[in-house]
Order: sequence, then C-alpha cells, then structure tokens
Amino acid sequence: MKAKFLLLMLSAALMSITSGCATMISGTSEPVTINSSPDGASITQNGIILGKTPTTISLKREANPVLELSKEGYQKQSVPLNTSFNPWVLSNVIWCMSCVLSTTTDYASGAAWQYAPNHYYSILYPEGTTPSPSDVKKNNARAYIINNYIDIMKAINSTSWQAPSAGQRNDEYLEALFALLEIPEKEKPEAFKKIKLISETAKDIPIFAEDVVKAF
Repeated sequence: MKAKFLLLMLSAALMSITSGCATMISGTSEPVTINSSPDGASITQNGIILGKTPTTISLKREANPVLELSKEGYQKQSVPLNTSFNPWVLSNVIWCMSCVLSTTTDYASGAAWQYAPNHYYSILYPEGTTPSPSDVKKNNARAYIINNYIDIMKAINSTSWQAPSAGQRNDEYLEALFALLEIPEKEKPEAFKKIKLISETAKDIPIFAEDVVKAF
C-alpha cells in the first residue's frame, strides 16, 4: 500500500514537472472571435479553412499567428493576431525547483501565449478599389475600437485625461486610439470627455465605434 502511494506521488510529481502549468490549466487552444464587414468572409490559416465570419473558433495558442479573410468580390485581408505572455508559465517556477522541462513544454504546446485581445474585426475592400486615406483612417480606428473595446472602456471609466507629467503616462489604449484618430495633444482632454460621453449612450460595440469615428 505504501509502495503504491509513493508511486502515485512520484507519477504526479513527474507529470507536474513535464506537463507545464500553463498547458494543464489554460490548455493549448483558446476561443477567438472573428468578425468582418461584410459578413461571410472565409477564415483561413496556413491554407486551412477555419470557418466564416462572424464566428468564434477554438484556435491553437501560438506566438502572433496570422489569419486570412477572403470573400468573392473583395480583396484578401491579413489579420495578425496579437498574443501576450501567459502568466501561468511563471507558476512552473513556484511549484517545481527544476522547471526547465515544464516551461519548455508550455512553449512547445503554445500554452505560453494567450490572445490579447481575443476579438477581431476587419473591413474588406471591394476588388479594384483603392480606399482614400480618410477611409483607411476611419476603418483602422473603427476596427481598433471594436478589437480593444473592453480595455478602452476600462480606461475611460477608471482614468481622466490630463497632460502627462515627467515619468507619467496616460493609458496606452487611449493613446493608440488618439493616434489613429489623429487628435493633437492639446485636444486630447476634450476628446476624452467626448468619447466618455458617447460611451454612456452607445452601449452596442459597433455603434459605439461608429459614433466615435463620426465624432472625429
């Protein structure tokens, strides 16, 4: 009985060392939502069809993969997916003194990465057309808002915009949005107030994005 218990404990220890905490807890895939305008675009990765927009797909975790959207009559659109480091990998250091094997497993399985954001929106342009710089600006801003809506809303509701002093920075998501909207530095405080006001009335994500783009 004692020998069986020791064997069980040894097996569990070996599994924890070789499996990787991120692999066991987070898994090797993650749901990612893909939307497009217009709908019905085929989603492919490395030539493999994953579905059609709008849809949520279980996508293998890996560092910064690229999807491709295509629809008859429209130009193909590449969609780079952003990934960030999965903090569960750090638990390998906490739970095992010899964590090289478990950490290597997490990177090999892709579990060391997580999609951030995990919601993407792309705009397809008709074949044979060249969008104007103004259209590109608006579409890029619209897509950015939809893709990063949760983080933008967190920033709007938890901060107030002010000219950053030495050593201080404003929220990176708002900074990126203002850059896409080409808002001058001196106009950012007023633009922040305007976007916050829009967020209080436009609760639907696409409508919020559209109203923000129209406002600037």
